[in-house]
This record gives sequence, structure tokens and C-alpha cells, in this order.
Amino acid sequence: MLVASAIIVLRLPTALSKRALRAELGQGLLEVAQTLETEFVRELTTEELREGAIQGMVDRTGDPYTVWIPPRDRDEFVKEVQGTFAGIGVSASSDPRGALVTTPLDASPALQAGIKAGDLIVAVASHPLDNMTLNEIVTLISGPEGSSVAITVVRDDQELNFTLVRRQIKTQTVLGLRRTDGQWEWQLDDGTLVIRINQFLDETPADLRSVIENHPNATGLLLDLRSNPG
Repeated sequence: MLVASAIIVLRLPTALSKRALRAELGQGLLEVAQTLETEFVRELTTEELREGAIQGMVDRTGDPYTVWIPPRDRDEFVKEVQGTFAGIGVSASSDPRGALVTTPLDASPALQAGIKAGDLIVAVASHPLDNMTLNEIVTLISGPEGSSVAITVVRDDQELNFTLVRRQIKTQTVLGLRRTDGQWEWQLDDGTLVIRINQFLDETPADLRSVIENHPNATGLLLDLRSNPG
């Protein structure tokens, strides 16, 4: 009992110190908020001040992978992490003129309509996509399941128009070596299994395991994680 009591006594100052620091932090934030509410040139809402304080603390870490998701954006964040959304089913990269299709997803409206890797999406519903961010373009293309969206793509310097029906899409993060006739090729001539993982989502481990189990005779495994943001 004496030993246990000694341990408790030694730990109390640390706990009290942390509590005091948190109280000091809270008091400092409150004083700044009150000053801004009374002295700033325009009215600031409590929500603006709260979000600004939180964002400032997160930014202060200096870590680009530590982010704060505001409540209004959490539904979209969950969709992204779970890898499901209603859209046309393409993987794309940013381009000054729009969105460059890197691959249409399996069994997607885009693949079935004939959209190909290398197509450049330049307009959605006649809305030009010049200098828009990729997230802004995705927002335009996405929508309620079963609704239609018109897109314009450039292929070999020719403009092609497509009208696609949005449906629930599962994001593919586990990809093969190349796609031939709509099917992934997974192995090199020597039998090596080549798997590209372009991002990590909830379903990635299960999808990776499935591909490996479906190739029991592979002579080796090559994981390509280039361009994977983590």
C-alpha cells in the first residue's frame, strides 16, 4: 500500500499540470473570442470562431496528413473512406482543361457507355471545367442514384457527348497490370502477380486478399504503391 500511495502521489503533479494547461488554453481561447466579438469590424458567429480555433490548432501541427473534418463535410468524408458513392464510375486525375480519365471502373456506367482511359472530360451538363479542381468536378458529376448527367469528353481531338445514368459505385483501389477488353491482366510473363493500390479504403484489404487467393500459382508478388497518398 505504501508503494502504491507513493506512485499516486508522484503522478498527481503531472495530472494537475496538464489540467492547468488545458484550463489556461481554454481561458486564452475564450479571451480572444470575446475580443473579436466586441472589437472586430464585422460580426463573427460563434461557429466561425470555433471552427477557426480548431483549424488553427490542427494547422499548427505542421502535418499535412492531420486534418479536421467539419461536421458539414463528414458525410462526404465517410463516403470517400467507405469507397461508395453515386456517380458514373471513373478514376480520374486533374488536368487544366478538366478531368483526365485514368480508368473506367468495372461494370460502371462510364465503362458500359464506352468511355476510355485517356478521355478528357471537359464539360458536365454543358458547364466547362477549365481550371476547376478535381473535387469540384467530382461534385458536379456525382448526384442522386438514378439521375442522368451529360458529359463532354475530348478523344483524339474530337468532342464526344455522353448521357449517363448515375448509380452506386464502389471505388476500386486494387488494380491490375493493365486492362484488356474490360478485364484486368494481373500477371507478368514469368508469373509474377502485379497489384497496384492507388489508395487505402475500408475494402482495400479484403479486395487485395481476394486477388491474391485467386492466383494461387503466382511465382511472386509485386505491390505498386506509386501515387498512393496513404
